Amino acid sequence: MKQILLTLTALGSVACAASDTDLETAFCEGLEAGAARVVTAAAAADGATDVTDAARVDIDLVAQDGLYGGFVSYQPDETGKFAFGLTADVPFTVRDAAGQEVPIDTTVVGSTQCEALAIRHSLTLDIERYTIELGPSDVATLGLIAEESDDDA
Repeated sequence: MKQILLTLTALGSVACAASDTDLETAFCEGLEAGAARVVTAAAAADGATDVTDAARVDIDLVAQDGLYGGFVSYQPDETGKFAFGLTADVPFTVRDAAGQEVPIDTTVVGSTQCEALAIRHSLTLDIERYTIELGPSDVATLGLIAEESDDDA
């Protein structure tokens, strides 16, 4: 069973990243920071675990048909571009409050600064609650860091 650290940096806890390099640095520093709070992802979207206000969170995914997955929710406090960095390349889907899938603007695979950052996705979000589906995957604990971003990565 693979375990990957999940970290979510809430809005306001880390300054906005102005460039791709700054964003990658912020993600790597966040992943390398101290201990995290642990939550369990919900098995269904309607019970998604809220991770908006958590500075750092380890998310344990739930077993689903021999794999792992789950749902968390996130609500930005302003409209704009947000980047989500993951410690493993697993299925990642964001849905708005109406259940519509939010298109991913860009995806960047890997990092030149740390091994923990496997992939990051950039999306444009409004001020509303979003549900993030993680998995299914063979990863039992997933690492994620969210950051407001002025760029495309």
